Amino acid sequence: MVNLVVIVLGSALDTTGEASSCMMRRVLSGCDLSQKIKDADILMSGGFSRVGIDMSEARKMAEIALAQGIEREHIFVEEASLNTLENAAFCKALIEDKGWDNILVVSDRYHLLRARMAFRSFGIKAKYVSTYRGPFVERVQLLSYFREVPALIWYGFRILNGHHQHLLK
Repeated sequence: MVNLVVIVLGSALDTTGEASSCMMRRVLSGCDLSQKIKDADILMSGGFSRVGIDMSEARKMAEIALAQGIEREHIFVEEASLNTLENAAFCKALIEDKGWDNILVVSDRYHLLRARMAFRSFGIKAKYVSTYRGPFVERVQLLSYFREVPALIWYGFRILNGHHQHLLK
């Protein structure tokens, strides 16, 4: 039995409640990794990001994973988180509960540094994998890199001051 989980970090649904191109990249890449490792689990992490849409990011990602051939018993959801720090904090409880020792975190390249900061701040040792499959929108990707700069500074400030630790309670 493999004791590995692939954690796919969420991305907002579009205005109609469908998966965004970012979400599709992350889920398809995560599913590929999960299928390459026999008996690996996959954990979809993301909450209710759209007002008026009654589906969490994690549930939508789980639907996509099922359509990609991932077996239901290997799919887990964490649907309380609304940002990357919460992804890490709320996944930590599931990681401990399920006893996963080997962790792969999947996200877009521009987001991996912040994901690494968040997961490490909660003592989670993981490997980080950039998306490599799915729709790519160059303009959106470029804007995402610019958005990461203030987000990294803000996360650094919160982590250094311990403001994120309340999420574990």
